[in-house]
Amino acid sequence: MTTINVYNGKKDKTFRVQIRRTGHPPISESFKSFREVKQWAKIMETGLAMPNPLMRIKNQLENIEPQPSSQESSYTMKDLISRYRKDVMPFKAKTTQKTNEPSSIGSKN
Repeated sequence: MTTINVYNGKKDKTFRVQIRRTGHPPISESFKSFREVKQWAKIMETGLAMPNPLMRIKNQLENIEPQPSSQESSYTMKDLISRYRKDVMPFKAKTTQKTNEPSSIGSKN
């Protein structure tokens, strides 16, 4: 069952569509135009009419393999801290720039 609500905002109208189907969680979305609401509702209701659509979508999402990053992270914490001190700290307030020496980080007193 599809329900469409119209909300009058300060600038323009917002249309909210909610689809409730037995055996499925309610699905809702907001749009700026009534035509988009009708199109989205039709697509979603058609998809929900197919057997077990949410499981099919879930399986498709699980089968997506993450893309390897173009730049592999091989930085150490020491590299990151020294880069921060060199590139960022000079732009901080003088009181913020007062820090311990790099040799004291990670050492026991």
